Amino acid sequence: MEVPAGKAGHFDLYTNKTHLSYAKMHRPFLDRCHLSMNALTILEILDQNPECRTPKDLIAILGLKSNVVYLHVDHLVEEGYLERHTAENDRRKITLSCTRKAKTLLKKAMEIRKQYFETMTAGVDPEDYAVYQRVVRKIEENIDAFLGET
Repeated sequence: MEVPAGKAGHFDLYTNKTHLSYAKMHRPFLDRCHLSMNALTILEILDQNPECRTPKDLIAILGLKSNVVYLHVDHLVEEGYLERHTAENDRRKITLSCTRKAKTLLKKAMEIRKQYFETMTAGVDPEDYAVYQRVVRKIEENIDAFLGET
């Protein structure tokens, strides 16, 4: 499929606007918790992906520099959202886990995500949304193939 002039830029703009609006909806909540969007994302990844337990895993998933991930992890530990553990099989390896405080925060974040979804899909016909879901799934497959994650 040939991309008509301007469509690639529109895709970039849409992706950026989605990211900005999602962050904007979370900003008041995150400010009250003294957290960044990246810190929340780290908590969500650790909570939802049992196979992801180390800072190295987070670096791979997020594509952030190691010093940025460690900065967020240190802050999350200091604020009581994460605990560090020494791996049983390798004392040099550190694993991370969410605390009860993090679980409470993540429940509130899920409520905000639900509100975001409802706000962004208001007025969208269910049939149109079904088409959108199929398109997004296909784009995700293409991205995964491009990144070598299939």
